[in-house]
Amino acid sequence: MKSKLPHHLPLTLGAAIRSRRKDLSLSQEGLGFRSGLHRTYVADLERGARNPSLISIAKVAKALNVSLSDLFTNIQAEDADLEWSISNLQDATAR
Repeated sequence: MKSKLPHHLPLTLGAAIRSRRKDLSLSQEGLGFRSGLHRTYVADLERGARNPSLISIAKVAKALNVSLSDLFTNIQAEDADLEWSISNLQDATAR
């Protein structure tokens, strides 16, 4: 049986993206340009309206000069599967 991801996961990821973007004084359009994503897609990510692929998250992380795991540091895992996945992501990006 597949476990469901918490509904707040896209919102939390979006908040992390927005926070880092603002720290860098980037507009959504600027982040879109840096990441190769459309500005409306960036806006949707920040609002939690998208369920982005790992490739899209990686593009955003690179454009923000952070690791993938840095974007997920504030996410509180609600179940063991998600906690395990986040832990493995952090391990993989630390290598």
